[in-house]
Amino acid sequence: MQKYLIILIMCVWCVSGCAKAWSTEERQQFLEDCQDNQGDENICECILDCLENNYKNYSLVLDNLEKAEISKSLEQCISPCQ
Repeated sequence: MQKYLIILIMCVWCVSGCAKAWSTEERQQFLEDCQDNQGDENICECILDCLENNYKNYSLVLDNLEKAEISKSLEQCISPCQ
């Protein structure tokens, strides 16, 4: 039962998180930053999709990057981007 509750909570969290899209400026800023750091355009776009699904905005990404906190789901999403 607890397993199903956790799955339900994760689904609700994902759906609510997906509804809040980054602004065009945030998306563009990330892509510029990624490509400035030797990122390939396709890889940067793939990573951007993963980040948008896991963070409400680019500022939160930068805050968590400094703390070196990356969730397992984000790690799994990014791994095929390489």
